[in-house]
Amino acid sequence: MAFNTACIISLLILLACKGSDEAECEVNSRKDRELKMNINSARNALGDWTNTFSATKESSSITSNINLDVAFNVSECHERHKVHIRGVLAESTKANSQVPLLFHPNCGSNIAITNDGQSIVKLKDEEEMNGVTLTNRPLYDNEIFEVRLDRKISKFNKAMGIGVTTQNPKTLKIPRHMNDVKDGTWMIYLSTVYINGTRVKENYIEDLQNQKVTV
Repeated sequence: MAFNTACIISLLILLACKGSDEAECEVNSRKDRELKMNINSARNALGDWTNTFSATKESSSITSNINLDVAFNVSECHERHKVHIRGVLAESTKANSQVPLLFHPNCGSNIAITNDGQSIVKLKDEEEMNGVTLTNRPLYDNEIFEVRLDRKISKFNKAMGIGVTTQNPKTLKIPRHMNDVKDGTWMIYLSTVYINGTRVKENYIEDLQNQKVTV
């Protein structure tokens, strides 16, 4: 049996704010505390009222964990029904809550991962292929990924390549060469840019073959 429902919807936002003074905190983090919320109320195919809502929030810091708890109750007063919805949004931006950026164990047969996942070593210097290595997770927004060169063999003219991919390291069948991946891959070899294995721009950067060993 369908009935008209008067909906009273309230949202409680709890956000952690650092600072010794509330006024200063309010000024400095007002944008980080803004939450945009859309609420829709409509009848479904059975004639019952349904209420849906979505929320979006922008933040200047990297947020790794967001928890949203929502509870509701229905009360009746003078033959009218009131729906109360209460939500708590909590987020964690602590650096130690992020997943460390390491090399994924699913790698090429000519690669050994060392230093607790932070370094890779080519096993056979003379072998050109099977040296593909990916990180264990995507980069966070504004995160910098730096590669340090600890050792370099000069007697072989085989340059290091570097790039990004949308491929999942857990499920990707590791290719002999990253240019064999024909979807979601941007690579630089020597000074040339390749997209999905196709050469698109030469002399884009200084030749990677000229990179120096970090002392």
